[in-house]
Amino acid sequence: MAKISKQFVKLFMCVIIVCFVIGISGNLFAERAPEEKELNFIFWLYSPEVTEGWKNTLANFVEENPGITINYVPVSGTTWGEYLDKVATLIAGGEKPDTIWVATEGVLFLHSKKLMQPLDPYIEKDKEELKEYLDDVAPALLEANKIEGKIYGMPYSWNNMVIWYNKKMFDAAGVPYPKADWTKEDFVNICKKLTIDRDGDGKPDQYGFAVEPGYFTSTIPWIFASGTSLLSEDLSRSNANDPRIIEVMQFMQDLVYKHKVAPTPGYGPTFTLFMAGEIAMFGAGRWPIMTFVPENFTNCDIQYWPLWTKNTPRKTLFGVDAFPLLSTSQNPEATWKFIKYMSRKDVVSKFVGERGAPIGNIPVLKSLATSEKMGIFPPKNYKIFYESIVKYDAKAVPAPIPFTEVENIWLRYVSSILANEMTAKDGCQKAHKEIDALLARYR
Repeated sequence: MAKISKQFVKLFMCVIIVCFVIGISGNLFAERAPEEKELNFIFWLYSPEVTEGWKNTLANFVEENPGITINYVPVSGTTWGEYLDKVATLIAGGEKPDTIWVATEGVLFLHSKKLMQPLDPYIEKDKEELKEYLDDVAPALLEANKIEGKIYGMPYSWNNMVIWYNKKMFDAAGVPYPKADWTKEDFVNICKKLTIDRDGDGKPDQYGFAVEPGYFTSTIPWIFASGTSLLSEDLSRSNANDPRIIEVMQFMQDLVYKHKVAPTPGYGPTFTLFMAGEIAMFGAGRWPIMTFVPENFTNCDIQYWPLWTKNTPRKTLFGVDAFPLLSTSQNPEATWKFIKYMSRKDVVSKFVGERGAPIGNIPVLKSLATSEKMGIFPPKNYKIFYESIVKYDAKAVPAPIPFTEVENIWLRYVSSILANEMTAKDGCQKAHKEIDALLARYR
C-alpha cells in the first residue's frame, strides 16, 4: 500500500508539473499572440461601388495579416479638392485615420497640416524587400511624393493626358491617324477635316474635338505643351498672366468660335458622343476604358498631346496616387505593412484589368504598364502611357497647398473664356490676381 502511495504521489507530482508547464506555455503563447489592430483607411467615394472595390483589393491583406482588420472610411466629393477638405474636417473632429488614398493634388495640403510621416526609415529598413518595386517605378512618380528630399508616399497608380481619337471617323474622312510629332497646327487641320455638316443646315453634325473647361484634363496639358505652367516652379505664385498662357486660352477659345471645330462646352457627354461618331477626338488619361469596354467599343486609339511647335519640347503632365503614413496613426507598423502590400506587384497588377473589370488607371510598375496584357483593352498604342513619363520631361499637375481654391478660381475664368463671355487676356489677368492673392497667404 505504501509502495502504491509513493507511485501515486510521484504520478500526482508529474501531473502537477506538466500542468504548471502547460500553464506557463499557455501564458507565453497568449502574450505572444498577435494583438488585434484596426486600421482606419480613408478613401474617396467617387462612385457607389468604390467601397466594395477596396474590400476586394484588400481581402488578401486581411487574410495574410490575421491580427489586422480594416475600418473603411469612405468620404464623398465631386473633386479631389472637395474630398480632401472633408477629410481635414473629419480629422479636426477627432477621427484618427492611419492612412488615406491621396493623389498629387492633396500631397502638399496634407503636409501643410502636418498629417504625414516620412517613409524613409521604413523604406531603408525593408530596402531589400522593396528593391524590385523601386527599380520598376519611374523616377518621376517617386519624386512626385517627395517633399524636401523625404518620401511621403509609395506610388500606387497614375494617369497622364493623351489624345483619344475615333479610328472609324478618321477612316471615313480619309484622314491619316495622328503621328507622335504632330503640332497644334496639325491638330487644328485634322479637326477641320473631321468637322462635318452632313445635312447642310449650317451646323456640324460631328466635331473634330471636345473642348472642356477642365484643369488636369484640359487646360494644363495645353499650357505645359506651350512651355510654361500655371504656377511658379515652387507653386507659391500665379503665372496665369504669362503671355503664353493667354495664347493657350485664346487657342482653346478659337477652337470653338473661330475654327468652329469644337462644340461649346456642355454640348453633351463626351465619351458617349465619341462612341456615337459625333466627336472625333478628346483629351483624357486611361480612364475612358471603363466606359468603352462595357460597351464593346474598341475602334479608337491614342496619341501624345500635340506639340505646341516643332521646336517646343514635349512635357508630360501626370498625377499619381499613394498611401501616406498619417501622423494620426495609432498603428504605424501595421500601417506600413498595408503600404508595402499596396506596392506589391500582384496588387498593382490589378490595374492591368480583366475583361469585364477594366481599371481606368495606369499600373505604377513599368513591367506591368508595358506588358502585352494591357493590350486586351483599347488603346492599342497603350505603351506611350509609360513611355511618355520615362522618355520625355514629366511634371506633376500643379497642386499647391490650397489646390481646391486655385482650381476653382482658374476654372471659373476658364468657363467664362470658353463661353465667350470674356477675352482670353482679360480672363487670365483676372485669374492671376485672384490666384496670386490666395497664394500670398501661404508664402
